[in-house]
Parts: sequence; C-alpha cells; structure tokens
Amino acid sequence: MRAEADWLIEDLGVRTTAETAYVSGGEAQRLALARALITQPSLLLADEPTGALDRATRDEVLEVMFTKIRSAEMAAVIVTHDEEVAFSADRIIELSAARPVEAT
Repeated sequence: MRAEADWLIEDLGVRTTAETAYVSGGEAQRLALARALITQPSLLLADEPTGALDRATRDEVLEVMFTKIRSAEMAAVIVTHDEEVAFSADRIIELSAARPVEAT
C-alpha cells in the first residue's frame, strides 16, 4: 500500500516536504484526492476535485484519477461545473430543473 501511496502522491504532484499550513489550495486538493484514492473505496464522492487547479494540472490529475478509478473498478460520483471533467467520465448525469437527467 505504501508503494501505491507514493505513486499517487508523485503522479498527482504533491510535495511531501511542505508543511500543511503552507500548501496551496491546489496542493491540498490533490492531497485530499490521493488520500481518498489510496483507500480504494467502492464509491468515491468528489465535489469539484479539480476546481482549484490550472488547466494543465487539471488534465494530469484527471488522467491519474480516472486511471485509478477504472483500474480499481470504483464507482464514482463527481460533481463539477467543468465540462472537461464531466466529459472524462463514462456516464454523465446533469441536473435540469432540479431533476437528474442523463446527458446525451
């Protein structure tokens, strides 16, 4: 499990030497995602997992996140306003008039 944690932390670009009080919002977000993924939950809940990231970092994080989700066969509910994040998913459900609707 330690090797897996090291892989996730490295691939998500998290500094392991930084003090918690001094990490950026994006680093804190990536660390939280790594902590969630390492436990390999049957269901991952993620609210705007890339909201504090620039576009290039977002794309790298999405690659790592979805690779891990698919390889561990996790179910994931990812809430986002970012269409690029949504389009990375296998299935998209949007809210329309406060009701869930499968996107086409």
